[in-house]
Amino acid sequence: MTYNEFRELRDEAFSTAWAHGFHDEEHSTEHLLGLVLSEVGEAINADRNPRAPKPTNATVDEAFRLAGEKDEQHVAFAAYFREHIKRSVVEELADIAIRLLDLAGEEGVDDIGCGETDIPFPKEYKTLPEALFNFSMSLDWLLLGVTDCNDCLRYLDIISNIAKQFTHIDFWKVVRLKMLYNKTRPRYNGKKY
Repeated sequence: MTYNEFRELRDEAFSTAWAHGFHDEEHSTEHLLGLVLSEVGEAINADRNPRAPKPTNATVDEAFRLAGEKDEQHVAFAAYFREHIKRSVVEELADIAIRLLDLAGEEGVDDIGCGETDIPFPKEYKTLPEALFNFSMSLDWLLLGVTDCNDCLRYLDIISNIAKQFTHIDFWKVVRLKMLYNKTRPRYNGKKY
């Protein structure tokens, strides 16, 4: 991911979260990381669910085609997304990335870091829960001062690599689709916060 792509996605994630009420109150970094962890749990549950959608790159391409149609409310796109991508493993992993991008927006991160932070993370895991557990355990580095939010790109790369390993789908396309879908949702995405 380039610096400009990071800034574009960060700004879009933050502005959508802002418009949907997620920043009406000031929240701690721990609160925002707790929301990241909630998405980790949803990704594991999607992996465990034999009835969860299993989108393909063709599914994602069709969603992109529908997203490009002239429809300000994105009705056809949103319906297709709900039926074919929502609640899938890759969609839940995209939510993790979106929460991290929102955190970067909330914290005012403009420098994505140099990728020099040595967060230990093997390239291959046997199971998605194993990979996401280790990812989750590395998040406390943000709170312990070992790294900071400027190293957001490192965490985004980790989630992207996990998505590649376990879904084989163009992850950043799914992130962009989920961000568009989020714009069609109600305040707090229909939740309490």
